Amino acid sequence: MWPGLRYTGVVNGDDPSQAQYANHSSRAAFKSPANIHVGNIGMATSYDKPVDSVPPLPTGGNMDNQRIIQGSTLYLLVQVEGALLSMGDAHMAQGNRELDGTAVEISINGKFKITLHKNSKGLPIIVQDLDFPLISTDTAYVIHSYAYADYLKELDNPLSSIYDNNKLNRAMDNAYLKTRAWMMSVYDRSKDLAMSAISVGVDFGVTQVVGGN
Repeated sequence: MWPGLRYTGVVNGDDPSQAQYANHSSRAAFKSPANIHVGNIGMATSYDKPVDSVPPLPTGGNMDNQRIIQGSTLYLLVQVEGALLSMGDAHMAQGNRELDGTAVEISINGKFKITLHKNSKGLPIIVQDLDFPLISTDTAYVIHSYAYADYLKELDNPLSSIYDNNKLNRAMDNAYLKTRAWMMSVYDRSKDLAMSAISVGVDFGVTQVVGGN
């Protein structure tokens, strides 16, 4: 049994005791708008060993993106036969970054439309050569990137070292590079023009800082 409570997200040195937490909780009620979404949704990876379900992957997983909601479309890579889609970690509400490690965690039942796009039949232009999860909404595309695009392949001891090697600056660099390459491919633009478009018209954000990648 833990002697106190530990925030599982960003390390900030605040580990309140049970009594302190109870005292704060009794007088700190607040309201947050409902935003039901699936925090962990993805396909199985081709990695040939058991993997940690916390760090997200190019096939999806624990992305904790509040934009994966009713009405949005999520495109995911298939790396193994049968795809093996799984999902869970549903949230009633969550802010970008999920700072202390948890959102308003819930259990839900839902209806999902699953479409398989096969290479042999031609892929939509927005997912050709796709190597990251992509969300499509009525108003925007959301490109996912991490500190390591595929930490299982990039790190020597991925299951133990990913938590020590993830850096937000690295994630930002990768997000920019993924966005630039995607825009050049989808919109048939030069590198310079894609960079200019990103600078004036693309918003970068952090969906979560608790996923280890």
